[in-house]
Amino acid sequence: MQGRQQAAPSGQPMDSRWAGIWRSPIYGDLSVSLEPGGASLRYGVLTARLSALDDDSAALIWGREDLAAVAGTARARLAGTPGEERLTLEMGGERLEFER
Repeated sequence: MQGRQQAAPSGQPMDSRWAGIWRSPIYGDLSVSLEPGGASLRYGVLTARLSALDDDSAALIWGREDLAAVAGTARARLAGTPGEERLTLEMGGERLEFER
């Protein structure tokens, strides 16, 4: 049986569209901060590094091994236009959507 292949990070820097506070009426707030070589995501007590796959998607590298084991391969995607942007996290078979 073939598993889904994970895309390799591109090594390109994360652009400023990722940074800021993202909100969801269901899931609460998460924040993304740009850092050299990528970005940092904070959602409550959970943290992850974001590594660009392309302009609109990034791989999440969880800060805790137990979360990585449960959530598995995780990805973040940007969509929309300025003022109507969406950040979607895909992990563990779930999709969490945030806006700003």
